[in-house]
Amino acid sequence: MWTNEQVDALRVLADVYLQEDLPDQAVLVLEALQPERPEHAPVLAALCYAYLLVGREPDTLRLADQYLTLAESADLPTAPIWLLRSRAAWALGRADEALSCFARYQALAGHNDDSGSAEETEG
Repeated sequence: MWTNEQVDALRVLADVYLQEDLPDQAVLVLEALQPERPEHAPVLAALCYAYLLVGREPDTLRLADQYLTLAESADLPTAPIWLLRSRAAWALGRADEALSCFARYQALAGHNDDSGSAEETEG
């Protein structure tokens, strides 16, 4: 069993791997942490992102769903997870699901559907 300090240190290491464009190494670290702390939201979110980066879209969807279930009983931000879920569904050819997830992301993130319209970007 790892201490909170060890978990935090490994999370930082995984973040460094992600920042340095080494998602495969981040996956290894995060997969080691995840069984130890299955409901640790930062680990779930980071692993969900890392899975997407390495092309493991089904795993991305599975962990996104796990995170969203956890978020129902906790005060967790969900907009980024809906975006990851949208990208994974799109990559799997599930366009309707991807668009639905993206709409949910936009609503939660406070994006307006007509932001960036031609009137705003011209002149």
